Amino acid sequence: MRPSEALPLPNYGSDSDLNPRSDDLLMIPVGGKDPNDDALDEPGPRIDKRFLIIVLISSIVLGMAFVLVHDWQVRGMQGTLLERARSASLEGKHDEYIRYFIQYLRMVPSDTEARVDLVLLMLSTAESPRRKLSVLLLLERVLRSDSDRTDVRRKAIEISMEFGRYGDAMLHL
Repeated sequence: MRPSEALPLPNYGSDSDLNPRSDDLLMIPVGGKDPNDDALDEPGPRIDKRFLIIVLISSIVLGMAFVLVHDWQVRGMQGTLLERARSASLEGKHDEYIRYFIQYLRMVPSDTEARVDLVLLMLSTAESPRRKLSVLLLLERVLRSDSDRTDVRRKAIEISMEFGRYGDAMLHL
């Protein structure tokens, strides 16, 4: 008899504890392992590792694609905002020009030339002292990022003198 074969035992009663099966014989494995014992070795559900790896790699690839497409769209939007701002300036629509340039500068805060163009236009359209003061603050912000701009420095000095801020004007000399 081979070790993987089962020996038949007679059934001595009709009690359900002693007779788990409905047939007349109980099967007890001889040697080896019972195939039904595998379920007892691993508690909980089995995880398909291949499926998990495929899902993980797919998620990484989709995430990278999302970031690249988003970056491409933002770069395209930056150029579009700059073009719209310049065309609004040529058409004399100063409010639209300012709005587009502010949106552009929120995306590209390091573009000093665009910031200078915006500040100079805001200075030319500023009518109230409050607006001129905000332009002065923007001019000083430009000078902090690019201290070599003499045209911007000259405008900052003029506005500081106009508001009686002589100490600030002396700092810009």
